[in-house]
Amino acid sequence: MRRILFFSTFILAVSFCFSQGVGYVDSLKNKLRHAPLDTNYVSTLLNLADAIVYDNTDSSMRYTNDALLLSEKLKWQKGIALYYRQKGNVYYVLNDNLNAMDCFQKALKEGETLHSKKFDATIYNNIANIYSDLKQYDKALDYYNKLLATAREENQRKEETIALINIGTVYTELTDYTKALDYFQKSLVIATEDSNMKLLPFIQCNIGILFNKKNDYANALPYFEKSISYADEASSETSKAPALEGLAKIYMNERNYAKAEEYCNQSLMLSQRLNSADWQSNAWQTLSLIYEAQHKDDKALDAYKKYVAFRDSVWNDEKRSELTRKEMQFDFEKKETLLKAEHEKKEVLANAEIDQQRIVKNSAMGGAGVLLIASITSFIFYKRRRDAEVQKKEADFKVQVSDTEMKVLRLQMNPHFIFNSLNSIGDYVQKHDIKAADNYLSKFAKVMRLTLEHSEQKAISLNEDLTALELYMQLESSRLNNKFTYEIKVDENIDRENTLVPPMILQPFVENSIWHGISKKDGEGKILIEIKREEEMINCIVEDNGPGMQASHAANKKSLGMKITKARIDILNKIKKSKAAIQLFNKEDGVRVEVKLPLELSF
Repeated sequence: MRRILFFSTFILAVSFCFSQGVGYVDSLKNKLRHAPLDTNYVSTLLNLADAIVYDNTDSSMRYTNDALLLSEKLKWQKGIALYYRQKGNVYYVLNDNLNAMDCFQKALKEGETLHSKKFDATIYNNIANIYSDLKQYDKALDYYNKLLATAREENQRKEETIALINIGTVYTELTDYTKALDYFQKSLVIATEDSNMKLLPFIQCNIGILFNKKNDYANALPYFEKSISYADEASSETSKAPALEGLAKIYMNERNYAKAEEYCNQSLMLSQRLNSADWQSNAWQTLSLIYEAQHKDDKALDAYKKYVAFRDSVWNDEKRSELTRKEMQFDFEKKETLLKAEHEKKEVLANAEIDQQRIVKNSAMGGAGVLLIASITSFIFYKRRRDAEVQKKEADFKVQVSDTEMKVLRLQMNPHFIFNSLNSIGDYVQKHDIKAADNYLSKFAKVMRLTLEHSEQKAISLNEDLTALELYMQLESSRLNNKFTYEIKVDENIDRENTLVPPMILQPFVENSIWHGISKKDGEGKILIEIKREEEMINCIVEDNGPGMQASHAANKKSLGMKITKARIDILNKIKKSKAAIQLFNKEDGVRVEVKLPLELSF
């Protein structure tokens, strides 16, 4: 799917005009020879970088860097923002998702002063493409829908078409073919009305791929043929490789192996020319199936080996890990915030001490004076001392809050959980169960990201908290060979989206139920999470059917979770003047924990 999305990324990336082949590139180069070094020169550099990004990434990167140097010299903020966007595009073509994401994030930051919804939408689209490549489809759809909404609001038909194509492609990957076809057909209507020869080949190809996935080869055939025809008419090869490979599959299904082999080889040669590992992988896989069907075993085996080699280069687990580590940098930023709070506390205490010493000195000097002066001095001393104590208490409370938040993050980012999860991923890879490893890794990365995002917030919606908790339980259940099941119940009179709770407030107790309850139990375990409303409070319950609190080790672990959660609740009670509390109940076949919180609504 990646290369289908490639084109959408760069169609939207530079909002100047479409490339028109070699003549267009030559005209841009000629324009640079005669143009003054102003903002228009920067725009031309970026246009040229975008026009050649597929054919010559080195030159594209050089023109992009030149655009930054001139933008900084001219102090043109828009040019700097556009530079980061185009540089991200180059990295994306080079399959360097980590640097691409970094550039897109910088582009959003540099573009804040532009107040341009259209510019932000282009970045959203590019970030969505990265998430789509990593199969994080929920995130991808969020960003694509932002693009679609902005395009419709500002009547940008080209961007609207691109958003529809990309959303349709995601739904195709999710095998929701009805929704996918609906989005593709909507994009086809707009592109046809606008005679958009850049997008029409891709839409036709995507619809053909969709029908191929449904094994509806009769309907797929005309779309692939139209895609190739449109591509030839527009002198664009970008969409032809998947369309040719799609035709090869159709003819292979019809047992017309000569034509199938011919189209597949054309797709392979074009993919090699475009340096697309994805499409080369697809072509080699189809070619191996064609040879196998003709009992050409040696050729089939050779083609299959090349398919595996390209597949492994595409699904490089290390690149996925790099992006996950990129998201985890927020953890280090949080530590820096805590150090800053500690420094501010020391400054407050030092200033208070200096003030106190100054007051003592003044009081001693005024002691020999008139009684009125002594009384006034005493009053000043008392007032300042009281203010200093108030400042000290406020500083201590801020540090207590920061320290508790850090302990909560450490408890949620349990090193044992991270180590065990990575071991599980490694075990799947060793067993060559790529699908299971990919699924586990996606969930693990999402848990890490949600934990870091939520740690920045004092309160999140109940729905967000339960989603993160459910992902955590899915990972632990998978790693323990489905030793336990879980159930989440929420009262009908509780609005999950509108109700706010402290993030991951129940996670320590769920972790305890799994590790010191169910994992030591013979037979299947069960965890029940129940959310009830009790007047102006909500009762969050975690209940398991483990051996109970008899084991001292389990009791120690519970005391750690209890201690940190109790500290959070004490802070909550102090800030909100509420009566939140925790209660533990030992049952015959397990433990029940009740965390009562004040009912808080977002609106």
